[in-house]
Amino acid sequence: MPGDVGGQIQCEDGQARPVKRAAFGGATSGDNTLVAAVAGRRIRVVSFFGLATGAVAVYFTSGAGGAVIWGDATNKIALAANGGFVLPRNTDGWFQTAPGAALVVNLSGAVAFSGGVTYLEF
Repeated sequence: MPGDVGGQIQCEDGQARPVKRAAFGGATSGDNTLVAAVAGRRIRVVSFFGLATGAVAVYFTSGAGGAVIWGDATNKIALAANGGFVLPRNTDGWFQTAPGAALVVNLSGAVAFSGGVTYLEF
């Protein structure tokens, strides 16, 4: 059963994995990498904060041009100028990439989108 283990999260396979953190910033219309791919490993988002400087719509994919993993390419997450969202800590994770794929956010326009993410590699 997943749960906190002092700076680590025990995953469903019984292994405790360290929680990793990354700040990010992107402003390119289309795909922007938030966390680089790790060969053979998934990136599972445990918590997230993102803020847009202008109105923009976003969704998340498993790799550039990859499968949508949160949000929807048709019904994107619409953010107003200086708007954003927080996904609080969830030891089960909010969403995850396919093995060996980067965590990517797709922006509907060239608007600065920045924040931070905590995640596991497994």
